[in-house]
Amino acid sequence: MEIQTPYETVPRGAGVCTDYAILTTAILLEMGYSPVYVFEIDFENSGIGHATAAVKINDEYFLLDQHPPAMDLGTYYDYWSTYRKEILGETRLISNATIYEIRREGENVRVTKIGLLTAEDFKSKDYDFGSTDLARISEDLRRAFLENHPNLVLDKNIKSLNTRAYLPRGYSDGITWRMEFPHFANYYHPAFYYEFVKYFYKSLTSSAGIKNDLGRFNIFWLKTVQEGDSIEVILNLAKK
Repeated sequence: MEIQTPYETVPRGAGVCTDYAILTTAILLEMGYSPVYVFEIDFENSGIGHATAAVKINDEYFLLDQHPPAMDLGTYYDYWSTYRKEILGETRLISNATIYEIRREGENVRVTKIGLLTAEDFKSKDYDFGSTDLARISEDLRRAFLENHPNLVLDKNIKSLNTRAYLPRGYSDGITWRMEFPHFANYYHPAFYYEFVKYFYKSLTSSAGIKNDLGRFNIFWLKTVQEGDSIEVILNLAKK
């Protein structure tokens, strides 16, 4: 199999996993990130391997495959063993991964084989998402709405609007919007906290219906809840 250079992959807009891994590492090196890593992955139940780029933050690896988000080792194992079945109808179990370090040295690039990770190594590095994370995300999402929508006032009196049959006294109209982010309780890692908050905010405000209602209402409350391994953002809006 012939491996493409980044200069070939970009104009073609296509390639195999190795081509994308090389392209990603080349972009990262060009941006000044060094070292970066490539994982060469073998599976227990398939003779076809896989390659992906990775970075290391606070001594922890994060895999940068062909589609975001970046994943810690445990989540990446789950992606192949569980989530892939939802998308492609097949499951692959990671057996091990050989790690290559790619380091820029002047005008040259040095590639060094630095280690091997087992399936247990992957599974042992899985961030445990919890209520503290939900509270922090909710707080910063509320702040983002207040900063970008000066017509809105934060009001705890409508925090349960999504479960009530009637509006609280003194409010004339109300609506609840919900947006689910499948598997994001597993994808989430505090190393990429602000990127996740920005993604949630952009997803919410990109909805035509939500965008319209943000202009119609002047009171809001926002909260996040965990449903299994998914995160749901609940936006309550009202008039007063």
